[in-house]
Amino acid sequence: MPNIELHGFNEDMRKLIVEAIWAVAFSSEFGDFKDELEVTEIQSVVKDRQNRHQPFVRVFWRKRKEFEICKKVLAQVPNLRKCCFDAEFVRFVHFCSFPPKKTM
Repeated sequence: MPNIELHGFNEDMRKLIVEAIWAVAFSSEFGDFKDELEVTEIQSVVKDRQNRHQPFVRVFWRKRKEFEICKKVLAQVPNLRKCCFDAEFVRFVHFCSFPPKKTM
């Protein structure tokens, strides 16, 4: 299940970006993908060495298809909300729940 995290955005911009992500993800182009997607809003301040704000998006993905769809979704967000951001794509290798879920 892919997870899109928002880091360093102010509350108003986070809200706009989240709304845009869901609007794009719910389009018929992506089918049932919306049921697997998670969006995490992290209230943080991200600054570079010159003390400039540097908000970014981090995407955790496991399957190549998740990577491709998240990339397409995020590419459409600036067109809807007049914003820009950097995005990191991180592939995770293993996911587990604690306590472990029983399999049937």
